[in-house]
Amino acid sequence: MRIFKERSPTKGSKDKSLQWLRQITVSLALAGAVAGLAGCSDNPPPVGAIGHIEGHFGGAVSDEPRASLVARDILSAGGTAADAAVALYFALSVTFPSGASLGGGGVCVVHDSRTRKVEAIDFRVGAPSSSSAGASSDAGASGEVGRARASIGIPGNPRGMFALHARYGHLRWQQLVTPAEDMARFGAPVSRALAFELGRGGGRGGSVFKSKSGAVPKEGDNLQLVELSATLGLIRAKGAGVFYTGLLARKLEAGAASLGASLNIGDLRDYRPVWRKTVTGKFGNHTVHFPPSPVSGGMIAAHMWNSLAENGGYKSSPAAVREQSLATSTMAALRVVLKRDRRKSNFQVDYGVTSFATIDRAGGAVACSVTANDRFCVGRIIPGTGILAARSPESAKGGVSLAPMLIVNPHSGNSYFAAAASGNAVAPAALISVALRVLLDKQPVKAAVAAPRFRAAKVDASSARVNLIYCPAGMPKAPATCTYGVDPHGHGYAASGGN
Repeated sequence: MRIFKERSPTKGSKDKSLQWLRQITVSLALAGAVAGLAGCSDNPPPVGAIGHIEGHFGGAVSDEPRASLVARDILSAGGTAADAAVALYFALSVTFPSGASLGGGGVCVVHDSRTRKVEAIDFRVGAPSSSSAGASSDAGASGEVGRARASIGIPGNPRGMFALHARYGHLRWQQLVTPAEDMARFGAPVSRALAFELGRGGGRGGSVFKSKSGAVPKEGDNLQLVELSATLGLIRAKGAGVFYTGLLARKLEAGAASLGASLNIGDLRDYRPVWRKTVTGKFGNHTVHFPPSPVSGGMIAAHMWNSLAENGGYKSSPAAVREQSLATSTMAALRVVLKRDRRKSNFQVDYGVTSFATIDRAGGAVACSVTANDRFCVGRIIPGTGILAARSPESAKGGVSLAPMLIVNPHSGNSYFAAAASGNAVAPAALISVALRVLLDKQPVKAAVAAPRFRAAKVDASSARVNLIYCPAGMPKAPATCTYGVDPHGHGYAASGGN
């Protein structure tokens, strides 16, 4: 047996083992304490950070997927439906410029869950002071590009979105514009939605947007819009005012002049969006809201709702003849709303309208339609800005297609339905036909938007695209019941949280 005169190695090993064990125990204890503290302070990300709100935080529908995803992120970060609509619009100005150019205008119907107020904001393209026509964006017939270049409309979208955010937004303005700016600066893949628009743009889209090889961009190509990103950067940093009164306004004036058009800084400075009371109807105990006159598309939809839904013209008709009742109601509404000299207009023309809707977890909702009065506007970019110039109101009637709608309960503040349509002058009729299928026929949203739409001698609702949000039990009362639908005739996308 060997006797150790020094300290026993066995004992030393044991001591070292104990020491090591103590260190492990302390480490585990510290880790547990940290984990415990983390568990006690397991707060969500702050307001403005994606993930601030989890679960059923609302959603968005639009004609272009990437823009819908931007809106969903804003809702997840704690934004209101108005915040999401603003961010969605600016994203569309990059990813879907055929209808959402910064040079265009439009109209939105807005429900604020805090005040339970519903109103419409009208920011349609304005007529230059040098124009001999009135300010309505529904007048006249489309002319050739050469003639339209001499009369560029006053852009309404930037100031309209700024006004919407100022009244009903919650997040910082800069956060809403940044996603669009980044996509324009660094480029974004051309979506199927934009590729389709470029292919059917009558040559305008292909003449404006080119890939590096000089060809028309196709799906998946990276589209980088450097001048537009600089414009969006100014709007982000300084607000919409810079677009109408500052350096950017002077660029717009000079750029329009180089195209042989009149867009003076005085007209830009004096442009104002207008808040209006909505035209209302009834659906049970709920109130249906449309944009009022002079937005002719909203009035067409309101007339159709009154005759078909409130007065029973749709439900009283046998199923086999309901499509005919829709066509008859459409023509009657067009006769009532449009002036006599416009009744012979070509209702098949697509004025480049695009639409979207958003809803937040508190029950706030926004439905919008925007247009530059022609697909890809006049087919020219205002030099130095990256902005597609819109047709002046006297040379287009894009407003006849603008017909967003909301259904809200005025007592509970719940939002039940938010929808808008894109396409030609019969877009309001397509919107009403889908709404009736969902609300009166109780069809699922997917089936209602996919169902064939009526065609008649002068009106054809088959080419219009309808985007909608339907919450049969109300938002925020029962968010899990909400369905988000996009038209299969297009290539849009519905993005939501918790559904």
